[in-house]
Amino acid sequence: MVRNCAWDANAGLVPPLAVSTRTISVSTNDAAKQNIIDGNDQTQWQSGACFPTGAWIAKAANGIASISITLPQPTDIYRFYFRGSWNKGVARLVIQQQDGSTTTVVGNLNSTLAWVDIKQIGLWQGVTQVQVVSNDSFTLTELAAQYTRCFEMATLDMQDVFAVHVIRARWWSTDSVGTSLSVSADNATWTVVRDDLKPDNLPSYDFNFDPPVNMRFIRIRHLVNETGDWRKVYTWEIGAYGAGGRWGLPPQPQQQSRSFRQLMGVNGIWGWGNKSFSDTLVKQGKGPLLYNAVASSGRNYQNLNWDLKKLGNDPKWDTMNKTGTDGQWWLDWDREYGAWKKAGIPVSVTYQWDKFVAPPAAWGPDPYSTAYNLGFKFARHFGPTAGTGNVASFEAGNEPWDGFNATFYGQLLRGFTDGLYAGDPAVKRLPCALQANEPVYDGSYIGTRLPQANEPVYDGSYIGTRLPQANEPVYDGSYIGTRLPQDIAPKIDAVNTHVYSFFNLDNGTRVAVHPEHYGSAMNSLNNMIKWRDTNMPGKGLWVTEFGWDAARPGEDCGKSTECVSQLAQAAYGVRALALFARKGVEQAHWFFYANDDGCNTLFCRSGLRDTYTAGFGEEPVYRAYRAFLQLAGASYFKAIAAETNDVYAYVLSNAAGTPTHVLAWRPIPVGELQQALPSARLTIYADKFGSDLTSHGAAGVWQPYKLSETPEVLTHRWGAETFAHLMELVHSPEAVQVVCGGWLYMRWLRAHLDD
Repeated sequence: MVRNCAWDANAGLVPPLAVSTRTISVSTNDAAKQNIIDGNDQTQWQSGACFPTGAWIAKAANGIASISITLPQPTDIYRFYFRGSWNKGVARLVIQQQDGSTTTVVGNLNSTLAWVDIKQIGLWQGVTQVQVVSNDSFTLTELAAQYTRCFEMATLDMQDVFAVHVIRARWWSTDSVGTSLSVSADNATWTVVRDDLKPDNLPSYDFNFDPPVNMRFIRIRHLVNETGDWRKVYTWEIGAYGAGGRWGLPPQPQQQSRSFRQLMGVNGIWGWGNKSFSDTLVKQGKGPLLYNAVASSGRNYQNLNWDLKKLGNDPKWDTMNKTGTDGQWWLDWDREYGAWKKAGIPVSVTYQWDKFVAPPAAWGPDPYSTAYNLGFKFARHFGPTAGTGNVASFEAGNEPWDGFNATFYGQLLRGFTDGLYAGDPAVKRLPCALQANEPVYDGSYIGTRLPQANEPVYDGSYIGTRLPQANEPVYDGSYIGTRLPQDIAPKIDAVNTHVYSFFNLDNGTRVAVHPEHYGSAMNSLNNMIKWRDTNMPGKGLWVTEFGWDAARPGEDCGKSTECVSQLAQAAYGVRALALFARKGVEQAHWFFYANDDGCNTLFCRSGLRDTYTAGFGEEPVYRAYRAFLQLAGASYFKAIAAETNDVYAYVLSNAAGTPTHVLAWRPIPVGELQQALPSARLTIYADKFGSDLTSHGAAGVWQPYKLSETPEVLTHRWGAETFAHLMELVHSPEAVQVVCGGWLYMRWLRAHLDD
């Protein structure tokens, strides 16, 4: 097989339709219009003023000074505007109308009104001429008669008709009282998509078309607020996309190499929210033991300043059972991580720092060597073969984007990966969390790259949209195209990303949505897969953070708008895990292990378990994962049976590839089914209810299940007897109307599949 080894730093991007041929036209200020199609969300078109500018000086002759404008045809006028400087005389604004009458619109303009704006609103029908008349000379800088509302607009022309699935646009103005989106195939007949858009919606917004709509022209139009002067509107970007939008289509499905249990992990911290080492907690049945039913891996945020008082010091890992670390006299990671392993949760470390704990200057004159030495010592102590075996993987930072530009981070990443490999090649090496779909977050700092003039679409330093600057070296974004250079890629075992299912509403509010939502930021996984397949084929893909916030009954999510119900959190969590398996994700860690006491912002209610003060009780999402992994934890994604707007259905198999289950669900927000079928009722039958019973989480689902020591003949006999008994109950007088999901699914399967 011949492989294209060309490196493409922007391989994850999905360009808009007609990216190289499209043009843009605007109502005013042509000079800035290209910013709307430069692919950079940080540059914008600013409109001009709605009214013409200029200056007329009228000198008195025979005691009268005047300016007259004859309109090309009789016109209904509803607003006059003019600005002038009057001398000693008295001036007035006069109009002539189609019926021959003359009307004074504004009178008594004198020297006390020098250099002021005069506005008059009304309705004057059939105006044929407008005059400013005075008995002395005057200066007039503006004169306008308005016969229609003031609109500013930007129109995209793709030069051909395309079937558009998604339009992405970004606009903003506090000087607009109304914003609309319209589309057309011929620039003659226009279809209004939305005429109620929020004018000051700053985040970009995705308009979805299902089915797709044929169009060539796309227009954003602002109705300008006319109560003031020099009102401006702004448009940052307009772009159209095919199927998948800016995320692109998901990859072709392949048999998953890891089971659902192997895939699922959880983000934790030292002590799992307690003030004790985990070896003590394990003896009490607490700490990591509370999570081994739902996770096969634990990701710990190991803070650099817990290990080091100063970069370059010895972290004292080899003696910490007696001395503690250099950073914390009491800390012994071997006690902590050994307990995680004993509880059945192998450790993945994200080595965490920020610009306050370890700013660039703290890494010394040779940041590479500082990171190398730290990585080497880490691998030698914690590594699977050279060390204690307590740590399986190492991430060079969690989210060290703010404070560390791409060039500087590249030095640290090189140092860490080289040091880790020299210390113990068995330690899996990952970069910090990155993304492959937003290059404009990578800045224009001249110290990290020379400005260039040939990539206006994909590079935040395009000299045509902004001058490079030398005073902001501390921020260079999370874009993998610059954070992970080509020479480092062979040393990396997996790419790393955080994906949360957020979506910006058209009013600018960010909310959490179901994972299959067309605009969910969780779809950015498609961009990362595309980037990985192009530049690092065969390497792993880790989702080291994902999850949803959900408030318990009687609580709310405080200041966070990205909150769903507990039922939705549970359903979305399982569905997201299935989507990760379908896309070939190697490892996924839920954020977070537990809810946070005394916190009411984003991520405070994303725990698998409740808070410390609530005793770390099981949340519905925990129970959902436990029930799913009990049933299908040993299964692997094998193939797609269906992936439509109506149903997702995945075929699961055992390790040998033999199909064992079909996992099916409706890809809709939790709650929509109840809204569509308000009369539907679900009754769960059990002699008693409790967290140790199947009825607690199975909701009436039954299927035969053979344990390893159970003879198969007994499984068949007991299963047949149980099924017969259930069918007797279904048809008994005690039963209410019952819908059997298995029957419905098999009927659907026969109708939709060939084999």
